[in-house]
Amino acid sequence: NLDRPWDDPANYWGQFVFDTVSEFKNSVQVWEIWNEPDLGHAFWSGTPEQYAQLLRVAYQAVKAANPEATVLFAGLAYWSDPTYYIAVLDELRRLDPAGEYGGYFDVMSLHLYSNIYTIRPVVADIQAAMAARVGPHPIWLTETGVPLWDERPDGSPGSPQTNYATAEEAATYTIEAFAEARSIGVERFFFFRTHDDYKSMGEYYGLLRDDLSYRPAYVAFQVAAEYLHDENQITGPFTNGNVRRITFWGTPHGRVDVLW
Repeated sequence: NLDRPWDDPANYWGQFVFDTVSEFKNSVQVWEIWNEPDLGHAFWSGTPEQYAQLLRVAYQAVKAANPEATVLFAGLAYWSDPTYYIAVLDELRRLDPAGEYGGYFDVMSLHLYSNIYTIRPVVADIQAAMAARVGPHPIWLTETGVPLWDERPDGSPGSPQTNYATAEEAATYTIEAFAEARSIGVERFFFFRTHDDYKSMGEYYGLLRDDLSYRPAYVAFQVAAEYLHDENQITGPFTNGNVRRITFWGTPHGRVDVLW
């Protein structure tokens, strides 16, 4: 019954969202509506148009329950179908032609892994697609990280694999990805994961191991959080030979250059 008004008692999704947000409105202020609908049938088997209607209902229910809450578009897997979100945006523009509801979301949510050099072009494409259809919206990188190949459960060293990294390389990825994301205008940056949860995930992503010992990436995340914030301008990336530089200006520590 998604096509019914969000507050129709027969619209079970609308009622569920309203009740849930009402219950937690004093402790939860951000709601991401679904996960990776563009990833085949792993999380969502409907069409882009059906997801747009799901989001439309959820947005109205969230705002009715808590007008101050922030509503995120579903986290995009992106590479599985780079055109999926565009079809959703086209439908959202049809559903909200006057822009009264901002396209029925406040923030675009994006998942990108392993390659820092995809962040800038992908974010730029999404920014342009949103601006042309529903107007500018912030982008949050709600999942990023890189799985490890060098920490196997049997203690063996493993072997290099495409899109995987060593624990040391994952530390450099953490700072470089943060700098790249912020330089193209990504508003929030979430690293996946805090710890491995290897039994569920089957791979090693964590800033912490499952025994809660620190990986190098944990310290790298601390460094980014300590030094790369509250800037008044970000410039770059600039490249000179094999060196890439992004500069954060006006931070509490003054000018901070990120180089690799």
